[in-house]
This record gives sequence, C-alpha cells and structure tokens, in this order.
Amino acid sequence: AYAVFSVQGAPKILRTTNYGGVWNDITGFASSAPSTNGFPDVATYCVQVMPYNTNIIWAGTEIGIIESTDNGVSWHYSNNGFPAASVWDMKIVDDEVVVATHGRGIWSVALPELANYTPLPVTLSPRINGNIYQGKNGIIINASLRSLYDSTQVLIDGVKQFTIGTTTIKDSTLIVPFFSTGLKKFQLVSFNGGTGFKSGLISTNLIEILAARNGYVNDFNTATTDFSGDFEIKTAPGFSNGALHSAHPYGTNKDLIYTLRVPVIVAETNATLQYDDIAIVEPGEPGSVFGDSDFWDYVIVEGSKGGDWVHLSPGYDCRSDAAWLTAFNSSASGTPAMFKTHSVNLRDKFNAGDEILIRFRLFADQFVDGWGWAIDNLKIQETLVGVEKETIPTQFELSQNYPNPFNPSTIIKYALPQEEKVTLKVYNNVGELVTTLVNEIQPAGEHKVTFNASRLASGVYFYKIEAGAFNQTKKLILMK
Repeated sequence: AYAVFSVQGAPKILRTTNYGGVWNDITGFASSAPSTNGFPDVATYCVQVMPYNTNIIWAGTEIGIIESTDNGVSWHYSNNGFPAASVWDMKIVDDEVVVATHGRGIWSVALPELANYTPLPVTLSPRINGNIYQGKNGIIINASLRSLYDSTQVLIDGVKQFTIGTTTIKDSTLIVPFFSTGLKKFQLVSFNGGTGFKSGLISTNLIEILAARNGYVNDFNTATTDFSGDFEIKTAPGFSNGALHSAHPYGTNKDLIYTLRVPVIVAETNATLQYDDIAIVEPGEPGSVFGDSDFWDYVIVEGSKGGDWVHLSPGYDCRSDAAWLTAFNSSASGTPAMFKTHSVNLRDKFNAGDEILIRFRLFADQFVDGWGWAIDNLKIQETLVGVEKETIPTQFELSQNYPNPFNPSTIIKYALPQEEKVTLKVYNNVGELVTTLVNEIQPAGEHKVTFNASRLASGVYFYKIEAGAFNQTKKLILMK
C-alpha cells in the first residue's frame, strides 16, 4: 500500500509491505531535502504501479509524471511524451493508463504490456455511509456492501448483534433490532472465504424514544425528561420564566443538539410547529443565506422519520431580527422583549401519519460565538394535544390470544394503565426465543399485535409481556 503527501521538504510517497506495520519513504526525503534518489520536491497526488512489472512506478505530481523503473530506488522525470501538467489521478482501464490532469484534461496511453490484463480479484471492505439513526424498529444503518460476501455482521461496542447471509454488491439499508441508550460504537464486518473485512467505526449517542403522540406542548417552566441533549431548561438571568437555553455564550466549534424524545404523528391538517425564540448567534457575511459557505453560525429546527435529519425551515442567524443583530454587535445578552414567534408546516417535509422526531440544533464554527439561543412556548399540532381517543385502563392486563388454536395468525391484546417500556416475546416449548413482537415505549391504552407463525411448525408456544414491574406469560397453540 502507498500513501502520498505534498509537504515541502518531506517524504512524498510512503510504502508498506506488511499491512501498515511499518512505512518507508521511497522518495529519498527521510533525512532531509533535497531527495537522495532524484525525486523532486513537489506536491504529489497519486501513484500507479504497473502490474506487468511492479518495478515500474509512476507518481503523479504537480509538474507531471515522475517515474521509477527500479521499485523506488531511484526516480527520474518520465520521458514518454506526457506534458508538464498536474496529475491528480491515474487508472488502468483495459490496456490503457488513463491520466486526469488539472482542469478538464484527460490523457490516455495504450501499453502493449497491458494487453489482456485482468485485475486480480480484491474483496473490498463494507462501508457505513454517514450517520447511524434510531427508528421505531431499531437502528438504521445505510451500508455499502462493496463485494460479494458470505455473510455480514453488525457489531455494536464490539459485540455481534445482527447477521445477514450472502449478499450482492449493493447499497443497503440495514435495520438492526437493537434498543439501548448512551454512546455506542457501530461497525460492519463482512466475511469472504473465512476472512473478515471491517468497516470504519461510527459512534452514535442513542436516546430512549418515548411513546408517539398526536401533538406536544411545553412552556418550559418546569423541568422535563422529554428532551435529551446539550441544552438546559432554566430561568436565565434577566428572565422571569423558564425557557430552553443553550450555554451563554455558546462557545466555538460546536454542534449543540436538543432532541424531543416524543415522536409526533404528523396530522392531515393543521400540522403546525410553533415556537418563540431569541437567536443571538454570529452572522454570516452580508448577503449570505443558509447553505452558503460564508453563512457562519446558525440555528435550525430539524425533523426525522428514522433516517436523515431534514430542516423544517432554513437555518438562520442574528440577522433575522434587528434587535438580535444589535445585541450581537454590542455583545449584549438576550432579554424577554426579544422573543420572536416562528411557525412551520410539518406537511412541507413529511406525510400525514409519519412518526417523526424533532430537534433543535445550534451550529457554531471555530471562530466567533455570541450569547446564544433561547426557545420558549413550543406547540406542535396543539389542537390535538390532550385529545383522548379511548378510555385509559385502570390496570395492566394480558389477554388470551384469539383465535386459539390458530393457523397461521392470531391476535394478542394487552392493556397499559400508563406509559411504559413494553416487550412482548414468543418462545417455543423448550424456552427458546422465537420472535420479539414489541420492544418500545408505548402510551397508556388498549394495544394489540398480530403474530404470524406461517414459518413455524405446529406445537405449543408461549408469549410473555414485560411492562415496567408487570410481567405475565400465556400459552398459545399453533395447529396446521
């Protein structure tokens, strides 16, 4: 393996022959500049080793191609007709070497020695693309399975949690039935011929998701466990009532997030999210808008239905209100008189019936900060808050499944007098887990779930519910 660098007076190409255990400079800069073996002191961007003769190495640099014909012992400027142009990349395609230069220049040369050349088969490691997400059914991982694998494992904190069998080469969304909280490390390990190929590690802070509601309202006058993250509910100096506050000042090089742990079921109509806020954060360059590279710090409200977070409306900074901008320019603190009301329509980004999470985010670059962000009077689909659709049970209860005996499906009902974390699992007659039907926090009320046993053999099975301190087991009979 080769690594290329562009530091003046320093090694340009390092090579390892033992999987990264030891790296050696092959460009003669190990002690000092100039090079001891003829390599020029120029920026170096890529390397191509000729498969028909691995002693021949081409290095793409800012002044053209530098060549070695003795496996890196010595170097010289190539004398093969290629101009003195920056070489950013080189690839072998069929019998040609294709060279990408600065701008739009693409050059190629056919080498007789490459005729009928076929690259050796190489197994590529899987990739985790972007972030890890939490969904109702578990962890959501966007994965690239880049080779044919015998199997792929999902490791969480080094422990195997999920396995899929033989795969094709494709991008895939993996849903892992894993429910926990705290900082967790995720990794994919794909196997080919007994050898494991690992992805990079991705760390994600998991939060416990509460039961979904039709709406949510909070004036932030009292503490709540409905949120998780970097903000704080408090009465700040100069304020007479509680609100949701970032740190004041908020600091630099930050990505402060506060997530509502209550999923909201998007309504057909009046799907409105409303809040009051004060955002005294660094303004971008004059004329810049959200998404521009010179739009520096910003605040934003985002939503997710179990995947990427999308902005419910564009991010903004202190330029959104004249009083905020004045306060920033004078290094002043926010006051209750600066609150401004915002309203967004959830249907602009989501469909009716979607269960979405909502979060507040303050992004700060590494240079300048300000007083920060305060949020109050949050109202999400306010007209649906408190609407009771059923009588709340007075006690926990697990009903007998119906029908019983059954083939192949049956319905299991249970009652919750209060919101609880619920697991409902099915076991065979020797106590082995067959399936998990429910594993989530659910609201108080009557619930039911369908158990499909079409892939199971006839026999006696057991279903067990755990909800807080309540647990109960009942028997069901599959008769085919």
